[in-house]
Amino acid sequence: KNELVRVAPVAIGDRAFIGLGAVLLPGANIGAGSIVGAGAVVSGDVPENVVISGNPARILSTTDEFWERSRHKYTSQPRRR
Repeated sequence: KNELVRVAPVAIGDRAFIGLGAVLLPGANIGAGSIVGAGAVVSGDVPENVVISGNPARILSTTDEFWERSRHKYTSQPRRR
């Protein structure tokens, strides 16, 4: 019986966010402050402070660029109670 099994640690940096259903394959390293989108499949190293998503996961932007584009969503709307 031929079974292929790969075991390797996964490292997640400080303040990193992993979206719901994301898959981190063995050996994946998520940099500090990065955002992994929901359902992303990560197979390698992710630099610090980037936004990634997709299958396979690819860099979409830096977190600074993401927040600059999204800032209006969080500051111009009144808070709901």
